[in-house]
Amino acid sequence: MLIPQIILEGEKLSNVLLEFKVGKLVNCSSEALMEFIKQFSGDNDILAEFGIGLNENVKELTGCAVIDEKRKGTAHIAIGMNDMFGGENSSQLYMDFIFTPVKIEADGEVLM
Repeated sequence: MLIPQIILEGEKLSNVLLEFKVGKLVNCSSEALMEFIKQFSGDNDILAEFGIGLNENVKELTGCAVIDEKRKGTAHIAIGMNDMFGGENSSQLYMDFIFTPVKIEADGEVLM
């Protein structure tokens, strides 16, 4: 999965490639991001969330993840903690990645 931009501790990272296998982050093209993720305990490298933005009223990205992830045409994933909203991952880390996908496909079916 290619994430065009990530702001990590005030530093802009561009075109970061994240590779997941069976829901676990196994490779990252940014050493800085991988080191940041590793400093947290628990399920810090587990896929915690996947969502597709459908809200047509969010006209532009604001920099606020909870709003940006809902913008129509975007998708987002999160890694780390999700046990506080019904999941099974426990971690000190919860990190969203918002992007505009070219195509989203699951089980051979195009979703977006």
